[in-house]
Amino acid sequence: MQNKFCVLALTISFGCLVIADPCNDYPGYSTCLDVRQDLCDQVPTQAGPEAKAKCLENGETFCKEKFCTGTGSRKKEFSITRSVEGVNVPVTCDDGSIPIILPASMMTCTASNTYDSRYVCENALDSNFNRDKYDGWAIRKLKTVGEFIEVKFSVPVLVQIVRITQRYNPSQSAEKVRLNFDDGKNEEFVLDVIGSSDWNELRLARYIPTESVKLTITRLVQPAGGYPGFKAIQFVGCPIV
Repeated sequence: MQNKFCVLALTISFGCLVIADPCNDYPGYSTCLDVRQDLCDQVPTQAGPEAKAKCLENGETFCKEKFCTGTGSRKKEFSITRSVEGVNVPVTCDDGSIPIILPASMMTCTASNTYDSRYVCENALDSNFNRDKYDGWAIRKLKTVGEFIEVKFSVPVLVQIVRITQRYNPSQSAEKVRLNFDDGKNEEFVLDVIGSSDWNELRLARYIPTESVKLTITRLVQPAGGYPGFKAIQFVGCPIV
């Protein structure tokens, strides 16, 4: 699928040179470009062709930042299957695309507690983390069970998997976590992977889009353990645009 933005490239299509933009493969990007194209078509003629060209350029930058490149992390497709009468069937989004790992550019967060400015909740949404270091989100030693991160999405998302990597020190790990959604529903999970060696993958039972997920620590591996939190959190699903 080619978008309406025509720029210098290597192939010829419909009389103009276009780039086979890899962002076209990601949900929301092409739709965003079409909307921006319609807006730019309304630029007054008297403003001149430069005004419309600038509008299109800004539109492409906006759509790439929101739905593709983000803060340097590309959206990644994520293969999910579900069992139907004993047969594993691939899970797809409504438009037929494959669920993606949401980029940090589509998320904002708040936290009930933060150890200090080095361990803010935004760190846990950054996919560029080191499993062998003390990073991510951390809370103060005496505030543990009941502390949370709430993540808000720029568009509603049908979240299918939540992936959590815990902090480097196993004693700082959570044993159970509760996920709350914007419709008031919640699901609780046991985190089997202690420490930061691998992901805990939480497969949701719900099939309703949400604009936010609140992750609350409900039990710790060591109740008296210091500075728990999460090293990294990823959401796998389908943006609704």
